[in-house]
Amino acid sequence: MKDRSAFSELDQAESNLDRYVKGVQKEAPHSKGEVVIIVDTRESGSQVVQELVRYNVKLDLKTLEVGDFVLSDRVVVERKTSNDFSTSIIDGRLFSQATSLKDSYEKPLFLIEGETLYTFRDIRPEAVMGAVSSLLIDYDIPIAWTRDPSETALLLFSIARREQLLEKHLPRVRSDKKPVSLAYWQEYLVAGLPHVDRVLAKRLLKAFGTVGNVFSASERELQKVDGIGEKISRRIREVIASRYKEEAS
Repeated sequence: MKDRSAFSELDQAESNLDRYVKGVQKEAPHSKGEVVIIVDTRESGSQVVQELVRYNVKLDLKTLEVGDFVLSDRVVVERKTSNDFSTSIIDGRLFSQATSLKDSYEKPLFLIEGETLYTFRDIRPEAVMGAVSSLLIDYDIPIAWTRDPSETALLLFSIARREQLLEKHLPRVRSDKKPVSLAYWQEYLVAGLPHVDRVLAKRLLKAFGTVGNVFSASERELQKVDGIGEKISRRIREVIASRYKEEAS
């Protein structure tokens, strides 16, 4: 015999699901329940856009500086095929895009489309999973996987419908960046050290607590942080401790 509490939890889950389904079926007060998705012009000829038309979505084509699909005033989606995800790791675009997404929208999302991430022989699986884990942990950006443009369109429509009809968050291109936080400036200062990127800056700050502690750490202490070896720690200390000499122009 199953525990009554298990049945109670199941009934509650079904009740929540039922309320959600009924909610999305209701028309919102704006535009008679119409769902709008802002689409970057570079996606205009994609199969994803063709699939979105099937859901009677109003598509608003714009040249977007950040992301590919704006689903609300807080949700933006960067869509990548498996091949593009791999190449963006190699050429360094991935993390600069992640930074822009985080700086501009409250709830950014990476959407990766394809059967597998391992499409390039020139990139090791460890590097791919390292990039994935960095997006999830260091940048706190969720990742969704879809098999094909049809699934991608369905996911985009589902998120946009939930945001706009239930949460009342209408799509808006954000030209204003989120307020710059103290943590941002701390990461910015530490990331100015040689061979230190934003991810490594966060690790250093977590390890030492303050910018001052990072700058005063010894080579041996720096090497205790994952990603900092002898050469990098020596160079960091050289830059911090050497007397400034202005270069001749």
